[in-house]
Amino acid sequence: MGVSSIVAGQELGQVKFNLDASLVREYLSVAGDTSKVYADTDLVPYTAVAALGVRTVLGGLALPPGTIHVAQELVAHRAVARGQSVSCRAKVTQASHRRDGTFLVMEFAVSDDADRRVLDGRTTLLVPGQGK
Repeated sequence: MGVSSIVAGQELGQVKFNLDASLVREYLSVAGDTSKVYADTDLVPYTAVAALGVRTVLGGLALPPGTIHVAQELVAHRAVARGQSVSCRAKVTQASHRRDGTFLVMEFAVSDDADRRVLDGRTTLLVPGQGK
């Protein structure tokens, strides 16, 4: 799907993924998070859940190199642990196509296997050179 064909209101679908221990350790390492809370427990940082969910949802958009993540807002509802499966659903709420790039704003929700909301978020991306 080309970025220029993305429109506001477009559903990006729902993806399910597992918060396996190696994936969480990798996130903590890359983020430089050395908090004992996450090292000594099975809790997963909300930022990790959001990043992994958004990354999984956006995988189908084939965003070009140079795409910049410019903003993110999160509202946490409940904790999740390593090994849990969660699902992420996203929707484009704004697609501003300009000559030198496209701003995409997406709202997303992550829920656990019992369909209880884990977190809600909003993320903004700048996709260079994809505008009209």
